[in-house]
This record gives sequence, C-alpha cells and structure tokens, in this order.
Amino acid sequence: MQARLAGGKFTAQAAHPPVRAGYLAGAPPPEHRQPPAPVVSFAPPPAALPPLVTPPVASPPPVAMDFLPDEAQMTEVERRKVQGALGRLGYYGLAVDGVFGPETRAAMRRYQHEIGAEMTGRLTADQATRLVNIR
Repeated sequence: MQARLAGGKFTAQAAHPPVRAGYLAGAPPPEHRQPPAPVVSFAPPPAALPPLVTPPVASPPPVAMDFLPDEAQMTEVERRKVQGALGRLGYYGLAVDGVFGPETRAAMRRYQHEIGAEMTGRLTADQATRLVNIR
C-alpha cells in the first residue's frame, strides 16, 4: 500500500478521531447505574397530634336590626339615629341634634338619590330602616 501511495495513485485522507461506541460487539455491556430507590417511611404520626376532627363552627350571632317608623312618628332618639347614619355615610356633616332642618333634608335627598328613590327629603319607614341598618 505504501508503494501505491508513493506512486500517486491514491491520496491520503486525514484520519478521523475514533468514534465512541457504547460497547464493542462481543464485549460485556458497560455498567448501567440506576438511581437509588426512594425511601418510603411508614412511621405512625406522633402521639402528640390531636385527632383530625374539627370542632363545629359557631354561627355568628344574629345582627339586631332597628326598625324605624315613618318620619312623622319618629322619636328624638330615632331622629338622632337617622342623622348619625347619614353622617357615617358622608351625607351629613353637622351636629346630631334630632332636628330635621334644611341640611338634614338635603342629606336625605342625597341618600334617596343614591338608593334610586324619589328625592323628597322625607324618609319613609323602609328608607329610614334601611339607612340606620347599613353597617
């Protein structure tokens, strides 16, 4: 073969790097390592844990509702409740005195506008009850 190369009939080619085969035919296969099996523990739970029973949840106490009469039958205390509720909601900004003057009437009209009622400036029993029970 060297003689042929020297005569120029064959050209030499660069040698390729050796290809890495998995294993050679007839040779034993390479060692395959398997990942370790997960460790499973079946230990009982500690004795200090409480049982898995949840106590019953107590329902909240019922909310006491104030039922107010029509404005003409309101007492001074009930009128103060109305003015206080109007103030809490931002409709009224003066002193709570139990007197429904022009500022209170204007606050009532603003409240009636917000709830979609006719803006009379005089509260019905339903409107007054609804107003003082807003939390």
